[in-house]
Amino acid sequence: MGDKDFLKMLLGGFVRELPDQIESLKVAVAGTDAVALTKQAHKLKGAAANLSAYGVSSAAKSLEEIGRSQNMDEANQTLEMLLHESKRLTEYIERAEW
Repeated sequence: MGDKDFLKMLLGGFVRELPDQIESLKVAVAGTDAVALTKQAHKLKGAAANLSAYGVSSAAKSLEEIGRSQNMDEANQTLEMLLHESKRLTEYIERAEW
């Protein structure tokens, strides 16, 4: 397997799992579950950073910080930012010419 194939496999797996991870974050935000939000956002932040998906990682980091602070006032707005960044990443990967 070449480098491009390996990268395509990694990014494909990340993008396939992204909707479930986002759904977990939505549930945590809706239930004002700061502990779950912190854990899920931390997991997503690391995975995205490992793939240089910095927009997703940055939004996840912001959600993690919101969870740690237990002040959920900006959680919905930050979740929307994560959704936007996730969409941008997914569209970019789909358009990539491998």
